Formats: sequence, C-alpha cells, structure tokens
Amino acid sequence: REVEAGYSYALLHAGTMSQNEIGSRVGMSQGIIGKWLDGTHRPRIFSQKSIVNGLPQEISVSLDLMRLFGYYTAEGLTTRCFTQFVFGVHEKGFIEDVVSLVRRLFHLSANVCETETNSVRITIHSEPLARFFERHFGTGSHQKQLPSWIWNLPWGYVAEFLKGYADGDGYITKDGKLSITSVSKRLIR
Repeated sequence: REVEAGYSYALLHAGTMSQNEIGSRVGMSQGIIGKWLDGTHRPRIFSQKSIVNGLPQEISVSLDLMRLFGYYTAEGLTTRCFTQFVFGVHEKGFIEDVVSLVRRLFHLSANVCETETNSVRITIHSEPLARFFERHFGTGSHQKQLPSWIWNLPWGYVAEFLKGYADGDGYITKDGKLSITSVSKRLIR
C-alpha cells in the first residue's frame, strides 16, 4: 500500500517537484521515481503468487483500470474464489466493457451468464484478484469503501473512476444533475 501511495504521490507532483524531492518524501530512490514518471516501470500491485495464477506481474494505473474499479464499486462483489459484476440485461455496453477490460488488464476470461431476473452476472474466477478487489474496495453493497490512494491520483484518473461508478449506480435527475447513490455509509463518507 505504501508503494501505491508513493506512486500516486509521484504522479500528482511530477511537474511541481524534482524526482529527488519526491523520492525522499515517499521513501524511494530518485531513479525509481524517474522510471515511474517516464513509464519505464510501474509499482507491483500483485504478488509473485498472483503471477503463477495467470495475472500479470505488473499492472499500470490507467484510465481503463480506474473505470473498472468504478464498475466494481457500483456493481461488484467478491467471494473467496471469484469476483463478480452484476448488470441489467439491457446494459450491454457496460457488460462488454467489463469483459474487455478484464481480458486486457488481467489476461483473464470472464464467464457471462444471463439470469432469470433480467440481470447478467460476469464472473472472473481468480482468488488473488478477488482478494485484491475486496481489500481495496470491500464487497457487498453495504461494505463498499474507497482506498485513500484514489484521491492522490491526477483528476483524470478520479474522473474515470467516477464515470465507471456513475455508469453502475448513477442516474440523471429531472433537472439534469448526475446523482450517484449507495447504501454504504463508509463509501459515501
């Protein structure tokens, strides 16, 4: 978590502080900060055990990843062994986007199943991925949360997260305003 926060801090202050100054504030060398900022390297989010299970060794914080995090916060849940997103059968664009993002970002396939209640369940069978989502975002609508490092990212990343979240749990009011709801007090705070 410290590395993730350091990476976010580096991205946020890239134009306003030297690499050496950023490095000293986050406990990393100037060389590592330089590699993060020029895109040569990204911090590892997943462990070696995850790699064995088919996940990539490293994953970059990207707009696509942030949108997937938003979808998960709105429509996701985990169990010990899988991550699942649930959409209405009419939300075909979001369903296709989640399946595509999971394939591109994590190199995993998703099982898509339509239910009798006009919903579609997208299931990704990966224990390390499920633990990752649950640790950072919680599981179940009442237990959802946001990791603090999200607010240290540049605004474009936060906006893409909010787009995914709004696509799942948002709507436009009669007076044209976006409203996003949640039953999780922790998430709202």
